[in-house]
Amino acid sequence: MVAGKWKDGLWYIAKINSCTGSGCTTEFHDGTAVELKFDEIKAIPQKIELKNGDKVWAVWPTTNAFHDGTVSELTDKGGTVSWDQGGTPSFVEFGMMMKK
Repeated sequence: MVAGKWKDGLWYIAKINSCTGSGCTTEFHDGTAVELKFDEIKAIPQKIELKNGDKVWAVWPTTNAFHDGTVSELTDKGGTVSWDQGGTPSFVEFGMMMKK
């Protein structure tokens, strides 16, 4: 999985279908496939070293978009993210967040 930049300027979970010299055809969670330039794609690490209080960029569970937050209550599968923009903290699995 990767983070792909959508037309609204937000970054969403996506997968790469194919690549050329200028970019990749990327499929978003809703099935929409678009050509993105390489600078509009970010690899998501499957496992990252985090400690409670680290700032992260993580997938908001209801939108599949990445947002800023602070991680706590870490487990071997992920951690609870308190969102910078407010809302209820959510458990986010590794592979759906990146350290800032």
